[in-house]
Amino acid sequence: MKEGLPSTETWRPVVGFEGLYEVSDHGRVRSVDRVGAYSRIDQYSGRVISVHRHHRGRLLRPGRASTGYLTVVLGRGNTKQVHALVLEAFVGPCPPRHECCHTDDCGSNNMLGNLRWGTRSDNLHDAVRNGRKPVGEQNYNAKLKTSDIPTIRIRCAEGRGSIARLAREYGVNEATIRQARDGRAWRHA
Repeated sequence: MKEGLPSTETWRPVVGFEGLYEVSDHGRVRSVDRVGAYSRIDQYSGRVISVHRHHRGRLLRPGRASTGYLTVVLGRGNTKQVHALVLEAFVGPCPPRHECCHTDDCGSNNMLGNLRWGTRSDNLHDAVRNGRKPVGEQNYNAKLKTSDIPTIRIRCAEGRGSIARLAREYGVNEATIRQARDGRAWRHA
């Protein structure tokens, strides 16, 4: 047994596919053992024949979407994201204006303890905290440095330089200087 993993895995029915599929708190999905009853017409006698067929349950192999999230196919044309299945089964339906958040920002880690419903803002905060969304001068497009921001704010507050002059001096447009001055950009500085 791997260290840190609980010794038991809890399975619950997949919401909307009860009796067909189950999802675990470890982020795995499986089909359930079931017997299907089918009727067909015998081509020789013309009689209706009832057939019972046993479908053995199995663990589903997830695929990876272009977004990096794991998906499974639940019947024809029903591709579902695994993280949503886990949260719906163990936490409940997605609240309005919420989405799935992976605490560690790893789209393939669908353990229940790593998932929660949160806002888009919560998801972005996770990405910044985990270093997956560069902030400030870590962003490859940044022309300003973190050390420039206090100087820009002080010079604007003291009236030692117009917005246009500071923009030319730092090689950015005037909107960038205004956003840095007002704290709409470079909030962390």
